[in-house]
Amino acid sequence: RETCLERSERRMPLAEKGVRGKGRRPLSPPSAGETRSAISAPSDSRLFDNRQMHGDLKIGDWVRSYSMGIWRVWRVLSGFNEMRFSLDAPKLSSSRTLVFSHRLVNNSWKRSFSKECAEASLVSRISRDEQSRIQELLESNTQLKKAFDKYQSENSTLDLLVNVSLGQLPGSDRERLKTACDLHLGSSIERGLTMDEVLAALRTAGYYECIGKIPTNATVQLISVDHEVRDHEFLLRYKRLLNF
Repeated sequence: RETCLERSERRMPLAEKGVRGKGRRPLSPPSAGETRSAISAPSDSRLFDNRQMHGDLKIGDWVRSYSMGIWRVWRVLSGFNEMRFSLDAPKLSSSRTLVFSHRLVNNSWKRSFSKECAEASLVSRISRDEQSRIQELLESNTQLKKAFDKYQSENSTLDLLVNVSLGQLPGSDRERLKTACDLHLGSSIERGLTMDEVLAALRTAGYYECIGKIPTNATVQLISVDHEVRDHEFLLRYKRLLNF
């Protein structure tokens, strides 16, 4: 697996990244991923995840992304709801589009394989001159092309890691919290939960009022495998409990 970014409990980040199995924090409230399988498409056609085209960006485009270098788009995702960390907060349909891409070279045009997810506002097609240079580079360096093709085929997923921080725990009892998470969130490993279902489970377990309070005493870590979406909601699974 390749861990990418970490996400906190407010807004989704502008970019998420994975580099050779090591996590890296880019911009704004952290977020993240690891490597696994595909996304489930809802019946409503407003969710765009055909891995072919969205707006003026399409799969296979060579682009500049949030991080430096030249990247190739492998997936575009939009039409999802923003996560909320309070059941009293309004449920909002996101206006954002996420672009997933692989990097071929850095700004010095040296091999620098990586993968990342960034908001479409941070992504733009490369110039015609750069496009020609990429084509010439891959045609003249077949070893690089084979290595990049292999990297793309082995790194075509990016997970979203979501952290829900908790303040002072009832009775300052971490073991009780761990037991409650196993009991109320453990089933999510099989079927997955929406964030609203996670919040409802934490409320049932008596920890809802602790969410987002300072100082942080524990963190419930959830994972959305390959940014999996069902009916416009990211599908989450309980990963672990952190003691900070």
